[in-house]
Amino acid sequence: LITFTLPVAVISIVIVPVALFLYGRVIVSVVHGTGGAMVAARNQHTLDLLRVSMLSLRHIILGKIAANLWKRMEDIDTILLGILLCGMPALAAYHVAPLRADEVTLGVRMLVVLGMTVLPIRLLVEPFMAGALAVAIGSVVPTRAGAVVTTLALMVFYYVCVLTPFMFRPDALGVILF
Repeated sequence: LITFTLPVAVISIVIVPVALFLYGRVIVSVVHGTGGAMVAARNQHTLDLLRVSMLSLRHIILGKIAANLWKRMEDIDTILLGILLCGMPALAAYHVAPLRADEVTLGVRMLVVLGMTVLPIRLLVEPFMAGALAVAIGSVVPTRAGAVVTTLALMVFYYVCVLTPFMFRPDALGVILF
């Protein structure tokens, strides 16, 4: 058993940070591309020209987001593959390792499986969310740099809000709160 689990754990220690770096790069490039495209369309008045066409505003905006996501699809595929192959040992090490053997119940195992199911969905939805936010901010802010910086600041705030509860283990959180 140790001959199988040790290499998987070591590989996941290496692959997960690389996947997180690639994921950050995807988010930044999607924000830069969609926010910049929206600012350019508004400044060059091509958005008004598109509004005259048969396309609805919803389709125009979704097209800008989809075009930028499609450019980054190879990176997103690599991230999904790395997380799907190496994410389970990382999740198990984080959630199951502090528990004693008798505390690892079926509920804990199901939560790890649920976390592994939600993770790929988040990896696909969050770049789209970042692109939609960049389009919304890019339609209001007059400069590309302002749209990109504002969107990235909001995305950092989002990740801080989402990931802060996971920074503390339940036993450490109990010590902090009580």
